[in-house]
Amino acid sequence: MNKISLAFILPVFLMCSSCKKHTSSTVWCSTLYGLTIVNPNFSGIDPASSFGTIDKSTGTISRITTLSGDIHTRQGAYNTFDHCYYVQSATGLYQVNSSGTVKSLSFDGTSWTYFDLQGLVYNQFTKKLYCLKSDISYAANVMEITINDTSYSESSLASTLHNEYWADYVSMTVDNSTGDLYYATADISPSSSIEKYQPGAAAPTLVHSSTTDFFSGLTFNKNDHMLYAIDENDSDVYYFVKIDPSSGSVTKLSALSFRPNTGCFSAVMDPCSNNYIFTSIVDTGNLSTFNLINTSGVQVNQDTIHGVFQGLAITY
Repeated sequence: MNKISLAFILPVFLMCSSCKKHTSSTVWCSTLYGLTIVNPNFSGIDPASSFGTIDKSTGTISRITTLSGDIHTRQGAYNTFDHCYYVQSATGLYQVNSSGTVKSLSFDGTSWTYFDLQGLVYNQFTKKLYCLKSDISYAANVMEITINDTSYSESSLASTLHNEYWADYVSMTVDNSTGDLYYATADISPSSSIEKYQPGAAAPTLVHSSTTDFFSGLTFNKNDHMLYAIDENDSDVYYFVKIDPSSGSVTKLSALSFRPNTGCFSAVMDPCSNNYIFTSIVDTGNLSTFNLINTSGVQVNQDTIHGVFQGLAITY
């Protein structure tokens, strides 16, 4: 399995918003948020971090302002109720409002660890933030997050059906029409699962389980009510796949032409273009790729960029 440390420095909060046409005549009607992170092991990168915009058709960045501090997550969340972006920091949560003002939120509880905010997601149906939290024994829980003025608190809603050993594969997504949460887990067995949790339920339900396939970047597509992800099988081959949440069946749409690094990976589904957008670091050098794949499995675009994109979140 392909791994890299998540202890990056100098994150950059990025906003991509456009309603212009891509070269393929696809209309961009959504806003993509994310981070570009400089790895201290890489050389030759401008050390200044910037808040700016990304052109989704090229992956180019326009700087606006700066944000500093550590980031330890692959997934960010945009709250459409308070219009703030949230991402895990080294000590809790960063909150970034629509004007670019950054606030560091501390944890109200005790025993905060880097495993507190895995798969951070905003649920438009319940108007709340959720995540997965695992402990030293790798037992995990679905957590509800409450934001206060300068801090946040967590409430455990249910235990996951399977342990969460491989943090690289943690991702959570939401069906905003029902509030149902879907998340991927990976245990040491090895085994993996995709589970569904409906807020208010006593326990999750199993969607899919496997001992040979591990899923990264799980996303829900509101257009066809399907789940999409990158599947790494036990032969170290990567596929773009579709998962039916009602039956658990997995359909391999296409094999990737390159090997993504699942330890440094972020993904969203853009319902406006019907493209799956994901970023991954290249195995060598200070580069990463910005990729667009449509729901038929055809790669629409790929750009190579400096730095590392993480914490993707999309609004539309």
